[in-house]
Amino acid sequence: MKSFQFLSALSLSLALSAATPFTKRQAVSCPSNFRNTVFNTGMPGQGDVGNRWNTISSRGVSNWIGFTIKPLSQSPTYGNPATSPAFDSAQIKVAMDPRDVGAAKALITGPNPPTYLELFNEPDFSFMGFTPMTNAKDAAGSLQELINTPTSTQFISPVVAFTGSSYMSDFFNNCAGCLDKIPIIALHVYKPDPQQAIDQIVSVHNAYPSKKLWITELAPVSDGSQGCSLDENGVISWMQTVVKWAAASGYVDKIFWNCGEWGPIHKDNPGLCNPSLTNPDGSATALLDAYSQICA
Repeated sequence: MKSFQFLSALSLSLALSAATPFTKRQAVSCPSNFRNTVFNTGMPGQGDVGNRWNTISSRGVSNWIGFTIKPLSQSPTYGNPATSPAFDSAQIKVAMDPRDVGAAKALITGPNPPTYLELFNEPDFSFMGFTPMTNAKDAAGSLQELINTPTSTQFISPVVAFTGSSYMSDFFNNCAGCLDKIPIIALHVYKPDPQQAIDQIVSVHNAYPSKKLWITELAPVSDGSQGCSLDENGVISWMQTVVKWAAASGYVDKIFWNCGEWGPIHKDNPGLCNPSLTNPDGSATALLDAYSQICA
């Protein structure tokens, strides 16, 4: 019965999307601070990240996540851009891998502990050879003490590149008591077919039914090899279908659309499956306008 209701809701959403343009009247009720974004490393010529954030946050986007435990102004992989207190306070910090555990402990026990901290980004995958891989048992060993540290910070689980693997269950099996101390399970979702994207989210919820889910990276694809042929209107339709469904799910607490910067998937054909919320000049894309109208 639950599966039937889920498919019916998706079919209705797709039918509405195909039949009528998206308008504010069709917006859905969203959890608090539901819409967020991602800023990626290596944004050439985009040192105006603060201005981009002003554009994005003025349209109802609450927070952003990157790939650093430091403020961006102290992050060489981002070019150490100048930022503002408002931009810095909107950052969700990430302990990227075991090298960040010491800094993470100092952060969560310091005078201004963050509300949230994500623990390890895609430890099952090395991004172009730059990021280290950490197996589940070693990740548990690295994080056990940190997770047991008294703090007001809420931990976000490690987020894997390959949701269908046994990595997360192996991690929790090797990290005694950690599942009870991590209230939020993170996942990355990249599927050109919106039905498959929703199926992936449902599968993670079924594995951790008592936990909130944060989709800390969300878009139809993350690179050009994943078979996306959507034009701008197609990406908007994908966003409307998946994000509206997630908002109504009752367990997806936050989403982070990837990406906040200008980051076309195909640089030689930027109109193909482009997930960018801002244009090269920092102004809003049509996708950001659609994102801004999803929540009532």
